[in-house]
Amino acid sequence: PLHLAALGAALLLSTHASPGVELPPLDDPQFVEWASKASADLDRYLADPKGTFAMPAQGKSFPCDVSPEVMSRIIGVRLPGVPPDEELRKAMARATRGTGMKPMEMTDVVVRPVEASCNDGKPAGVFKGWVEFTIVNSTATAIQRNRMRKYVETGFADNGDRRGIVMERTITLEAQTEWTDPAMADMIRKTGVKTPTATTASFIYTQVNPDKSHKGVTISHTAMEGDPPTVSTMVMLPKGPGRWLMVSYDGKQKTMEIPFRNNRMHGPQVHHARMYRGIAIPASTVCYDEGEQIKTTNCDVE
Repeated sequence: PLHLAALGAALLLSTHASPGVELPPLDDPQFVEWASKASADLDRYLADPKGTFAMPAQGKSFPCDVSPEVMSRIIGVRLPGVPPDEELRKAMARATRGTGMKPMEMTDVVVRPVEASCNDGKPAGVFKGWVEFTIVNSTATAIQRNRMRKYVETGFADNGDRRGIVMERTITLEAQTEWTDPAMADMIRKTGVKTPTATTASFIYTQVNPDKSHKGVTISHTAMEGDPPTVSTMVMLPKGPGRWLMVSYDGKQKTMEIPFRNNRMHGPQVHHARMYRGIAIPASTVCYDEGEQIKTTNCDVE
C-alpha cells in the first residue's frame, strides 16, 4: 500500500483550488467513478462534519490473533514497536540525512474495527474500521504533532498487504508545534506569532495493482483559520511495475507531478507555473533518487 509518509507529503504539497470540486479531465471510467464517490463523501462531510468522522466508543475484535506487523499493513499505520521494512528505513535515513530531521513516527494508535474476519485461524476477507493516531515529525528546531483519524475499508492478503480497491476518509483532529530551539521559541513568544489552525479532510480511493503500481483519486478539503476553505484534487496514474505518477490539479489546471517508485519519490518532481493567492509561482523541477533529493541539472534517474 501507499506508505502514509508519501501520501502525507503529497497532501501537504498539493495545490488548492476554489471550494466546489472542479475536476480535471478524467478519461478513465474508474477515475470518474472514484471522483464521483469522493465528491459525494465531501458533500456529506460539509453537511455533517462531526457525524462523518464520529468514531465509535468501542470496536469489534478479530476472531483470531493478528500480529502488530499484519495489523499495521491492514490499517496503513505502523503500530508502535513495529519497525519499518529495511528498504523504507534506508530511504527515510537518506531523505533526512544532514537535515536535522528524524524519521516520521506514529504514536498513540487506537484501532476500532467495525468489520473484521478470519479464515483457518488467520485474518482474511475485508477490514472496515477506524484508526486514530498521532504523526510526529521532528526537525532541528521543532516537533510537529498531528492527531489524525481515519475510516478504512480494504481487502487484504494473509500477510496484511492490501488487495483490491481501498477507501479511506481521513481528517486532522489537532496540530501542535513544540519549538525545541530556544532562540526560535523566544522569538515566537516575543512576537506573539501563532500558527493558524487548519483542518484537512481527505477522501481517498486507491487500488494497488498486481504489478505493485498504484491508481487512485483523492479530494481534500482544507479549512484554515482566517482564509476561505480550499479544495484540492490528486490523481495517481500507474506507470509500470512498482511505479506511478501523482498529479495535483487546481481545477482543470495541472500544477504538480510527483513520480514514485516502490513507495518513494523517484524522478523529476515538476512544479508548473501558476498563480496562488495573487502570487506568481514560477515553474521549477526537483530531482529525487529513491526518496532522496539530489542536486542535478539533468534528472535522468532510471
